[in-house]
Amino acid sequence: MKAIVYGKDNCMYCVLAKSLLEDRGVEFEEIDAPTHLPEMMAAIKAAGSTPPRTVPQIFLEGKHIGGYSELARLFRVQT
Repeated sequence: MKAIVYGKDNCMYCVLAKSLLEDRGVEFEEIDAPTHLPEMMAAIKAAGSTPPRTVPQIFLEGKHIGGYSELARLFRVQT
């Protein structure tokens, strides 16, 4: 399983998301959201999702999951 995490520095939820993925043994690529904002927004739009207002934004196996809360819910983790 592979993931892409669009995040930014000093983001607590980005850290939590990456930690959760590591705990579950999921390989991930971290991409700086502010630097790659057009790319992130295009990927989210292509996935048919609503443009986000927060980071992280996570793709799992090419599917847009959403943010940390959605990832935690997917892995059934209490937030």
